[in-house]
Amino acid sequence: MGQPDNVRYLGSPGQALAGIQDWIVTARLGAGDPLPAERDLARALGVGPSHVREGVRALEAAGVLEPADTGSAAAVVAGEPSGALHKLLRLHLSLSRFATGDLMSIRLELERSSAARAARGAAQEDLDQLREVTGEMGRPGVTRARFRELDSGFHLGLARAAHNDLAAVLLASLGDAVGDEMIAGYARTADWPATARRLATEHTWILDAIETGDPDRASAEVTRHIAGFYGLRAG
Repeated sequence: MGQPDNVRYLGSPGQALAGIQDWIVTARLGAGDPLPAERDLARALGVGPSHVREGVRALEAAGVLEPADTGSAAAVVAGEPSGALHKLLRLHLSLSRFATGDLMSIRLELERSSAARAARGAAQEDLDQLREVTGEMGRPGVTRARFRELDSGFHLGLARAAHNDLAAVLLASLGDAVGDEMIAGYARTADWPATARRLATEHTWILDAIETGDPDRASAEVTRHIAGFYGLRAG
């Protein structure tokens, strides 16, 4: 499609999820019709291939998509996708009508639950992936845009580690809805390198609690992280 393979993609998992849904509707895809290949779809949506994978995985869990038989397509539309797809589309539209504070309170409850569940039974593969994310968060010179991308990946990865596909779908939608608040929070920081180090450390503490199998501490750490960043009152 005219872009180099090493192009840097930004965007969020929520953007990928919404973009895939829009693609299905706009292209009028029906049962058994394929989506484009993962890399082509990522370029078309302006997001990273990993975000496309997360969006496809979430829509497969919701019954909208099914795995493709070949690598030439990211997935195929499921046999009876319309009901699930319409529900997800309504979710994206309805979230924009709620106050940011209300959305963040819902996100906090989802994150608490995911952290506690992950501490009780996350697979080592999921923990390894989360550790890679926290490692990159802590690298000197990480930009605000890249940190936001990593942050989204960490929290969606947390939901996957908790074996909660519904939470992953909801968090992706919520992340898209409150994205402006996150950007504003980053912009308010006078010393971004110091803020990035602090936030990276907070993510590491969450993961440490999960890896030690302590659900109460994991829930407390994720509560402190989210409530502290957004200035919420954790109940």
